[in-house]
Amino acid sequence: MGGHEIVYALAPHAWGRGLGTELAEAVVGHGFGALGLSEVHATVMAANDASLALLARLGFVHRRDIEEDDGSTTRCLSVVRGDRARGRERWAAEGAR
Repeated sequence: MGGHEIVYALAPHAWGRGLGTELAEAVVGHGFGALGLSEVHATVMAANDASLALLARLGFVHRRDIEEDDGSTTRCLSVVRGDRARGRERWAAEGAR
């Protein structure tokens, strides 16, 4: 997928503390607000249930899967600014700033 992609990683000792959510919200909000992006993409290993759940809470939608050379699957997701049908009114508000 072309465009702008969110990338984040946390060390295992930081998991489960809400840091990923805080980080992802800030990065996506900055992309839609200050950068004026209309869409942000994310790629996640299909086995990473926590990250997939986090992105779903932020309104990211599954677009396609990529089968990697090692046999694993990478999920490609995206969120569109102002996509009210997905309940992400805050991204629309970020874009208005």
